[in-house]
Amino acid sequence: MWTELKPITLPLTAATVRRHAALATFGGDRLLATPKARMRTEWLRMKLCEGKFMSPSWAVAELGGIDYRVDGGHSSLMLLGEVEAAEKNRDGLFPEHLTVILRQFVCESKADLADLFMQFDPRKSLRTFADKVRAQKAVDPTLHSTATGVVQQAVSGIAYCLSDCGRKQFLDDDDRTILMHPHARFITWTQQYAAHRHMSRRGVLAAMFSIYSKSSTLATEFFDFVATESHPDVNNPTRWLARILRDSFGRKSHNKEETIKRFGPNALHDKTIHAYNAWRAGVTTVGKFYPNAKTSPRPR
Repeated sequence: MWTELKPITLPLTAATVRRHAALATFGGDRLLATPKARMRTEWLRMKLCEGKFMSPSWAVAELGGIDYRVDGGHSSLMLLGEVEAAEKNRDGLFPEHLTVILRQFVCESKADLADLFMQFDPRKSLRTFADKVRAQKAVDPTLHSTATGVVQQAVSGIAYCLSDCGRKQFLDDDDRTILMHPHARFITWTQQYAAHRHMSRRGVLAAMFSIYSKSSTLATEFFDFVATESHPDVNNPTRWLARILRDSFGRKSHNKEETIKRFGPNALHDKTIHAYNAWRAGVTTVGKFYPNAKTSPRPR
């Protein structure tokens, strides 16, 4: 069984950083050379550059006379890199006037070390994307009445559009959440189509965002026709798109010879844009999708 001792606070200095970074690590500690670990340390350095780096909380566990670092080690190793950069006359940042909250434990066995390791930053305790969306909604009156699920879907669509449908680097949860505020009007606008589940998929919402950014009036007219399937001409692009979205969403065929074609977000985005451009031009469309295209189509 492990025992927790009284936490202590230490000044955050180069010596404190060196000492903690040099501690022995538990066998299951994160490999900091992996892409995910590098992403974490890069995120911490970004906070340091922005002046938003907070006093870190570290944890040490003693077993058999050896002190083990049982926190992730990301902040201490990131700060160690800043200390070493400064010593080599490179641009190194180091936060001033901060402290370290050091939690201390004593373990009786390696099983205790493993148990402690499991308790630091467990996936079950992480804030989800929905948690972050709710927090940001609380500070934006425009979004108070918009359902959290609608906001999540719309933000995912915006991020997918901005990444050129996955051709560029995709945004993480934090970066996507920040998109809520500059695009609050678009998000609230999408709520009128939320009941049409086939229109609430990421690729379709990405196309909605692109079209809405071009003209909110035309976007409303076009997607109203798609949602209601009310255009008198059955060959109109709005009717064609409605069939594509509806028939490729969640419908199971009882006929073994019938194949239901389901499309990914990239294809749904491109077909929606093609349908909109055809509707604007007053022509029909076959909604071609070119998976190897270097860029996505744009609304005209």
